[in-house]
Amino acid sequence: MLAGQSEIPTLDDMLEILEKEEFSDKLMILEIKDNSPEMPDKIAEVIDKHPDVRNRLLFIAFSENILPDLAEKMPDIPRGFLDSLSTDDFLRRMSPVNAFIDNILAAQLVSVANAEMLRDYGYSVWAWTYNDAGALVSGMHAGFLGLTANNAGDLAPYIRSISAPQTLSAKEARNGYMVTATLFDGTQKQVKAKWVAISEKTGVDKDSLYYVDEYPIVAIPYQFAGDSMSLDYWGNTIVQHISFRKDTLVMKNQWGDVSCFVPVK
Repeated sequence: MLAGQSEIPTLDDMLEILEKEEFSDKLMILEIKDNSPEMPDKIAEVIDKHPDVRNRLLFIAFSENILPDLAEKMPDIPRGFLDSLSTDDFLRRMSPVNAFIDNILAAQLVSVANAEMLRDYGYSVWAWTYNDAGALVSGMHAGFLGLTANNAGDLAPYIRSISAPQTLSAKEARNGYMVTATLFDGTQKQVKAKWVAISEKTGVDKDSLYYVDEYPIVAIPYQFAGDSMSLDYWGNTIVQHISFRKDTLVMKNQWGDVSCFVPVK
């Protein structure tokens, strides 16, 4: 190794790092640069040695031809397509390989205007690459699952997640109550939250919500019962309804898990 230079870690090295406790809440995105037929097998061989991190891995690739092989060899690891798609061909090209969309901002398909349409189809969408803070915030509000930015710190003052109480009195529901908001920079703040009733008056009803999972790709069925919701997913989970960000409804269940819902029309 030359002075002042460092060795490049292998995939095996990086997965060992991801296994460390300090990185237990991090995802690793693997961009496939080599499109040779044997590459998926080689990657699968390394990943199989690190089973505990499989659920925190994502594949992205510019080559559409490699997506079917990734889906066959490692169907449990989400895969995204980096090249441009249009509003006319994304279903035909991505549905057979169950791939999420990770397109350049200039692509016809990836825009704030199309975000609602894509959510309607149950697609997870990433967008790259943001250089403008205002555009980055707009992308966050649009509901894109992932945003690639040259200055991720632009999102530092915005809310990443929220922790809410499991019970709420009628008075608190009327007057508002305090919850703990965690920002993208890791700091926490006490903020006033608002109870959102399930009714036509508030615009929140069973026909205007889709569940957006942390990982791609599809919406999950649900049922409403008054001001609670049960999801037909890993059994029936009773959750509560709070709103903390524009166009996003956040649900927290009895185990403390937080899920995000976005309205679609």
